Amino acid sequence: MPRRGHPNFPLVGFRLRKSPQSYMLDSRFDEIMKVELNLYASLARFVPRTGPLEVGEDTTILGLLRRLDVPLDKVKIIFLNGIHASGNETLREGDRVGVFPPVAGG
Repeated sequence: MPRRGHPNFPLVGFRLRKSPQSYMLDSRFDEIMKVELNLYASLARFVPRTGPLEVGEDTTILGLLRRLDVPLDKVKIIFLNGIHASGNETLREGDRVGVFPPVAGG
């Protein structure tokens, strides 16, 4: 299933600018960093597109998910650079974040 852009952009308090390689969440922060965000399964529709997102300094994983209107009650597992994370970690340049909803199967 192809990924679709988020229907509620622009974000409150942020300007979303489309550049050739990324979407930018432009805020009042001085330092802008690129991070990779991968949302899987039913959460995939909340990511603006594949490619890096630009976020401000002191942005946490949960803060980024809130800005993208990802329903936090649907988030079950978060990975930061391949390691299980709580979501309160501050993002740094080049970080890779993976977010999974609850899944079932046999």
